[in-house]
Amino acid sequence: MTCAVADELAALAAGGVPLSLDAIATHLDDVVREAPGVAAGPMAPLLAEAVCETEPGPGRDRVVGALVTGLSKQTSVLHLSETVEKLLSGGALMSSHGSALLDSLLHDLSATITPAPILAATRVEFAVRLAIGRFVSPYRVWELLDQLVVLDAPEDFAELLPRTIGAALDIWSGEPMAASSLRRILDELAQLDGPRHDAAYEIGCDCLRAALSASDLDEVTRYLLDARRQLATSTVDEARADAECLMAACDAVLGFARHDAAGVTDATRRLGRVLEQRAAWELRVHQPSWSAPRRSAEFAWQELLLVLDASSRALGDSVWMSPWEALDSVLSAYRAVRTTEPVGVAGGGGLAVLVAPSIENAFLREERILRILERAVERPEEHFGASVFDQPTAIALLAQIRSRRTTASQTPDGAVPNDAKPPDPERVLRLAPSLVDAMGLEKATTLTAALDDEQLSSIGGLAQRADDSRHESDDPVVEPLIDTLIQQLSGHPEFAGHVRTTFIATVRQAVLFLRARLDLTSSSLLGPKADDGGPTFDYRRRPRQDQRVAIESDLQRDFHAWLLAGPLYNCVNAEPTDLALGRGDLILRFGSTRYLAEIKKEDGDASRDHIESTYLVQATEYGNTNAPFGLLLVLDLTDKTSSRGTRRLDELVWVAPHTPTGGTTDRLVVIGVLPGNRVSPSAYSR
Repeated sequence: MTCAVADELAALAAGGVPLSLDAIATHLDDVVREAPGVAAGPMAPLLAEAVCETEPGPGRDRVVGALVTGLSKQTSVLHLSETVEKLLSGGALMSSHGSALLDSLLHDLSATITPAPILAATRVEFAVRLAIGRFVSPYRVWELLDQLVVLDAPEDFAELLPRTIGAALDIWSGEPMAASSLRRILDELAQLDGPRHDAAYEIGCDCLRAALSASDLDEVTRYLLDARRQLATSTVDEARADAECLMAACDAVLGFARHDAAGVTDATRRLGRVLEQRAAWELRVHQPSWSAPRRSAEFAWQELLLVLDASSRALGDSVWMSPWEALDSVLSAYRAVRTTEPVGVAGGGGLAVLVAPSIENAFLREERILRILERAVERPEEHFGASVFDQPTAIALLAQIRSRRTTASQTPDGAVPNDAKPPDPERVLRLAPSLVDAMGLEKATTLTAALDDEQLSSIGGLAQRADDSRHESDDPVVEPLIDTLIQQLSGHPEFAGHVRTTFIATVRQAVLFLRARLDLTSSSLLGPKADDGGPTFDYRRRPRQDQRVAIESDLQRDFHAWLLAGPLYNCVNAEPTDLALGRGDLILRFGSTRYLAEIKKEDGDASRDHIESTYLVQATEYGNTNAPFGLLLVLDLTDKTSSRGTRRLDELVWVAPHTPTGGTTDRLVVIGVLPGNRVSPSAYSR
């Protein structure tokens, strides 16, 4: 039977005509009547595109309703996937028609699994995504998952499920009803040959999430070891960069807890190397939007491991030649493990339970560095370093150390004699968790009671390596933007190794800063007083008659404060002088590697061409003797009343290359423009 709507869609697409319902000559009533048939055929994606590009209205709603109803009879995985992806991209559509689409996806699903396993798995995936996106109530999807049994299912169906179940567990791990079903499915998938490695990875992620949200040291170490073991299992038959990233994170945390500075450094380098390889493999490869939170978590781990690495090396030094710098590194780690959320769990659990006592123990063991901490708390004004001294964290650390020392000095009735060492299960859990895992806590504690910390740590490392030998690891604009910037930077031969790791961390903080400041709130920015002694004001807005005009130091001060409050706070310094015969506005140091952030303002022309021709050469001059990468932030103070709105974040950040005349090495600068002199959104209404 001829379908006029399908023929018209094909003709419009072949002629390059933009698709919309208005472009279809067929009467709307006939489009509604034929839409279910189109939805079941190869033109379904084109009809989905047409409705997404049509203005909202009753007519469009009728067509969408008929389209999603007809998708229950779609037999092509490709056509179903493309159609639903387009519908999901028009979020307002699914707010009204999500339930109807879910009905189609679940229609006769159980009867589809055997004859069309890949189609059935695709339906399950989109049903879960509808619930994750909050387009539908999750209860029907939870009921589906509760009834789903995969042990006897076709292999093609089972192989496609782990990622879907893992994504669901990321969102619903705190919902007992859903989480129980999801974990049961993953356990069943882990028993099957086809999906077992992918299932092991998702189980490992779940264990890691549990470790970082636990508050009991025994639970933290047990879950962390289970996570490491499952992640290693997932890499047995094939390379998995995602698993290797998380394995490196686990190794760094466990190594820090047992005072293994070399192990932390090795894990940090591995993570940087794996992320570098992964970026190369995924260059210009489509990444699904729902994988963005996991990629973001990997970058958060990378930043945290840089901090742990610097701190572990400082704690491992027998002498602190630069005590303020070493203390800054230690305090940054102590603060990070109590505030960082690398997998979206609340701070104060997991990492802090395992890592913070290791930092405290270092001060308890070494009186010399404890005296440095005490003096620093008493005289913070003597601080000399690249950042502001974190006195609140230092006070908290010193209070915890004194509390533990007081508790240890009190001998309760019935205590063991002073010349005997009481059993310390907590010490064994921190320094040798793999030994506890193999022997049990009581036996491991008794066996190692006579060992000092260094010996116990060595035993713990051996147990970890023995366990490893069995297995020979959330933002729709920010994450794609960072991926694009990394792809553009990756073409430079010096964007590798330590430089790649540290500059990605630097760029990420700059992008997050611009995102936060691009959102124009009604309240003023908080911060230190301005240069004239008055209170700070919202330098992004058009000034009132009683206010001064914004200047570049307002942006510099704000960005500096942002960096000081983030994971790179111990790396930033303001206005370093005598650098390349000039003054850089901000500098970030990672050992011997440094990056300059030049801050400018522009009153007349904020276009890309003008900014590059005016400021780019100066920004690249600071890279003459170091890494050829830098930042340039420009405060756009051009008139906004006639601009017809503000550009998006991904239109305000880009990579600009520059090669001096006669030079052979490109300098790459990440440029970010922050719109200032802004008016309220209502000012654009006519």
